[in-house]
Amino acid sequence: MEPYTDRFPGSAGSVALDALTAATTDDAAITSGDNTIEWNWALTSATSKGFTIGESAASTGGLGDQQHIKLDTAATSTAGPLEIVSNSADGGDIEFNLNSDGDFEIQDAGTAYATFDSVGGITFYSHGRSRFHP
Repeated sequence: MEPYTDRFPGSAGSVALDALTAATTDDAAITSGDNTIEWNWALTSATSKGFTIGESAASTGGLGDQQHIKLDTAATSTAGPLEIVSNSADGGDIEFNLNSDGDFEIQDAGTAYATFDSVGGITFYSHGRSRFHP
């Protein structure tokens, strides 16, 4: 892939996020190496969301295996795919809103470990060795 500035001749190396265009092929990728990105917000209203990813229309044809975001690591990676840190003074730090018939499922190697369903039920699955501590 050419350097960023080669793709935008005459640019100073930056483009506003609202000026980006949609990908024109599947699996368009940017390889960033060890170059990290940090986006920071200073939200001042109660309903603000720093970053929202949604749909322009309802997705169809997935039958339960379509997701908007996938965080993945290579098989031999020493990096974890996700870290969530909340230093919030608010009581609702991290929310999972199952605003439909969708469930929240925790899996181990593709096998369900725990399912939180849309009506308040929680199911834990035993796969031969379980340890539950009160």
